[in-house]
Amino acid sequence: SVQVSKFFLGLGIAILLNQPIRGRNFWRSLILIPWAMPGFVAYINWKLMFVPQGGALNYILLETGLATSHVDFLGTRELAMLSVITATVWRGFPFWVITFLAALQTVPKELYEAAALDGANAWRRFLNVTFPGIRHIVLVVVLVSTIGTTNNFESVWLLTGGGPSNATMTFPVYAYYRLQNLNIGEAAAVGVAMLPIFAM
Repeated sequence: SVQVSKFFLGLGIAILLNQPIRGRNFWRSLILIPWAMPGFVAYINWKLMFVPQGGALNYILLETGLATSHVDFLGTRELAMLSVITATVWRGFPFWVITFLAALQTVPKELYEAAALDGANAWRRFLNVTFPGIRHIVLVVVLVSTIGTTNNFESVWLLTGGGPSNATMTFPVYAYYRLQNLNIGEAAAVGVAMLPIFAM
């Protein structure tokens, strides 16, 4: 779900920023802030926003009437993983945007003009011109981002520490706990178990 969210968000924004919109260079620079920000700073800010009492998200929900009581985003099993995914996607999607944007700029404009003359609408131009022109970049980005997300330790550790009740426990965090308890064999086994995933 993390990769799917990053893909659609990254591709959609990249296509938008590839259009001749006003202030395009400003928006291109602004979109990089989450990715350029140190991970520690980004996830601590998200943790503060998720706080039940005084957190920005709870304030918005209560003020708009979307919630009648404080929501414990990181302390509820049903919401903890979704909250971690939200913060992770926000932190990582600019990498997809800037990579897709660079790929889009390599697609010859003549192909779009030819497709338009043939009567192709925007969706057909995307399927027949845009996506074939960037598909190799898409595969590379998906691979690199999947490896990074699977090895991601920072977001889970800073936001939930694997809790509540192991609801957000991931392989890297579990391996870290095993090392803390000097269970080196179990920690090593986690690393070996992850190898088939990357081999695929």
